[in-house]
Amino acid sequence: MAELLYGARLREDNPSVMSTVRAFFARILIHAWDDAAAEAHARIRIHAKRQGRSAGMFDVMIAAHADALGATLVTNDAAIKNLAVDGLKIISW
Repeated sequence: MAELLYGARLREDNPSVMSTVRAFFARILIHAWDDAAAEAHARIRIHAKRQGRSAGMFDVMIAAHADALGATLVTNDAAIKNLAVDGLKIISW
């Protein structure tokens, strides 16, 4: 949600972008960040550090949340793919 809201706020000159984001949120199930996501975050971040891989904090959080949910992550973000999270299903978008 944060990434989409951030992008929409960058486009304040075009209010339809925020409207589209809000409409999208209304149509999907949004899972809360919970203990399992936090644990996955710590595990992924430690693994990445030990492997010499890097990604932004939000990228790690997004990967961790998907991993904790057992969800498939749809992304075109090279940093998330670079994390090489064992078992995380990624579909390139």
